[in-house]
Amino acid sequence: MRKIRAKHQLFSKHFFDLYIFDNFRLNGVFTRTKMYAKLIKCDVLPDKKEQFSIGQQCWEETANAKGFIKQLGGWDGDQAIIFALWNDKNSVEQFMQTLHDSIAAKANQVNTYSSSNVSYLNHAMNIPAYHNSIISKSQFIRIADCTIHEGKEREFLDVQNNVWNKGMSSVRGMLGGYVWSFEKEPLRYLVSTFWSSEAAHGHYMREYFPVLKSVASVETYFTELSSNSVLVENNWFA
Repeated sequence: MRKIRAKHQLFSKHFFDLYIFDNFRLNGVFTRTKMYAKLIKCDVLPDKKEQFSIGQQCWEETANAKGFIKQLGGWDGDQAIIFALWNDKNSVEQFMQTLHDSIAAKANQVNTYSSSNVSYLNHAMNIPAYHNSIISKSQFIRIADCTIHEGKEREFLDVQNNVWNKGMSSVRGMLGGYVWSFEKEPLRYLVSTFWSSEAAHGHYMREYFPVLKSVASVETYFTELSSNSVLVENNWFA
């Protein structure tokens, strides 16, 4: 316990210096400065999860679409969560008008879930990784869905950049992430972080998160906060 307290004291005093942004030399999509994302959530029937998962593999054909970057997802209980990353909104719209329906017919997932929700997200910020990391090694995704008090948007982004990003990027197993703004809800943001394992994220939650939360004072700018913990399905990568 002494070692843990000492570690927390040192961290809370010096965490702003733990990560040098010159080390932000990442492979893959984390080096991009602007993107557009489609976030899909499906409440899958428990006895249809295998069928849904098999169908989801058909969406790897999305990689043939112009402007497509990467797709990954997995399970939070019986909820399937999929991120699709694109260069821009026009690329998504073109995909929806051309390839989407034929892939959906092959996937045949329509009777496997009771409800679904689709959100479109504008890229707001990259979250640096611990050392050099790539998204394809992610086995766990943490999502925080944040609604902000009006007029507190800049404070939220400043704290995200100066507190959360620097703190998370000092944790081994943190593979990077993004901050997004919801296209149709200007006060709503989504923070997605990618981890090498659920255990790596658990270590962060125990050893780092309490100090970061105390420094960030989230109660001053959040009106609503929800989260998802996603176990990645490697067969869903595209």
